Amino acid sequence: MHELAVSAARRTCERCNVQFLDHTVARQSWKLSRGPQGKWRLERNYRFEFSADGMNRYSGNVHTVANRISAVIMEPYPEE
Repeated sequence: MHELAVSAARRTCERCNVQFLDHTVARQSWKLSRGPQGKWRLERNYRFEFSADGMNRYSGNVHTVANRISAVIMEPYPEE
């Protein structure tokens, strides 16, 4: 799952034309939840950092549910 989160963060940074810093993600949290059919599933949140200008760091999050990416969220950053 970690590799999937790294890949999602990298692809998102590439699409947004920003630098994916440190080339990794860190697990921030995880929890068990029930899906639509009532089955248990694992939700994980990973944190990563990126830079739009090479000087400032901004945060992003990759949210996974079961074995899928459900969202990649990036902190607002100045676009040039």
